[in-house]
Amino acid sequence: MQLAKNLRKKKNLTIYTTSINSLSVLIDLNYQNIFSGKIIMLGGEINTSHHRVSGPFTLQMLDGLYIDKFFISADGLSVNDGITSYDFSKGMVAKKLIAQSEKSILLIDHSKVGKRTHYKMADLQDISMVISDKQHPSDWETPLRENNVKWLVADNTIDENSAK
Repeated sequence: MQLAKNLRKKKNLTIYTTSINSLSVLIDLNYQNIFSGKIIMLGGEINTSHHRVSGPFTLQMLDGLYIDKFFISADGLSVNDGITSYDFSKGMVAKKLIAQSEKSILLIDHSKVGKRTHYKMADLQDISMVISDKQHPSDWETPLRENNVKWLVADNTIDENSAK
């Protein structure tokens, strides 16, 4: 959802989403003429706790679909265990999107770094970049380089114009 909020002034994008909250943000930005492009909500079973869709219908919709950049969130990131999720259904959709994307970019906060959860979505080498609120642990330098994964620390400053 935070990513969707930062798509202000972007033009001619095609956004696929499984997030009901992100969909609402994108619709609002489009209505305000701040964002333009196609917004495609993928269908599936609704997870009312996390406001997203997933499951077999979502996987079926993804058949034959190829994505330039896939932004993924996760519940855990470990050098040895890869990118993981507590939610099996979300993980299945993410795994398929990673396989069908030219670039996969992981958005994760520092509290999830070094953690492993229940379902493995991908190996570290399957993503192009990690965007986090803090720098990676110092002992991750070599594995990140060997797997050609860039680590970017997000700018936490708030732009007064975008906060309105």
